Amino acid sequence: WKLAPALAAGNAVVLKPAEQTPASILVLIELIGDLLPDGVVNIVNGFGVEAGKPLASNKRIAKIAFTGETTTGRLIMQYASQNLIPVTLEV
Repeated sequence: WKLAPALAAGNAVVLKPAEQTPASILVLIELIGDLLPDGVVNIVNGFGVEAGKPLASNKRIAKIAFTGETTTGRLIMQYASQNLIPVTLEV
């Protein structure tokens, strides 16, 4: 999974869960949230065009790791390329 290695490396993380399963991430953060400083793990819920596109093209994002459909992965890569953000895709 991607959260633990990112935190272990000292990074802050922004998670955008799939629209169909946002509750699972919220439950996880409810369980571990007290163990982490404020702002280290951030959850952004929403649909891809509304939430994912602004994240994938944001200059403040240093790395994108995406798991999902090939079509969506291509879009993520396209958005990230505007600011040369490195992307890892699991499609």
